[in-house]
Amino acid sequence: MQDAKNTTAALFAALPLILEEHGALSEKGLRARAELALACARSGEHESAFYQAEELLRDTLREYGEESPLSADMRAVKDDVVSAIEAAFGE
Repeated sequence: MQDAKNTTAALFAALPLILEEHGALSEKGLRARAELALACARSGEHESAFYQAEELLRDTLREYGEESPLSADMRAVKDDVVSAIEAAFGE
């Protein structure tokens, strides 16, 4: 669990620069946000992970549309976040 927390901390630290350089709605920005949401789910930060995954998918759908491959990827990220949270609670 400590490795997951360290990964999450590193991703949180790196995210502002990525978003500044590429934008929160760029593909690179969205993928960095997705990586952080997954890391949060794996490190036990479930509320944060779920909120991030919801916002990430909402932003992607608004910016790229329902049919975009990026939207499909972000749906999969949200599903993975939910699965990680459910696994943590034995569901």
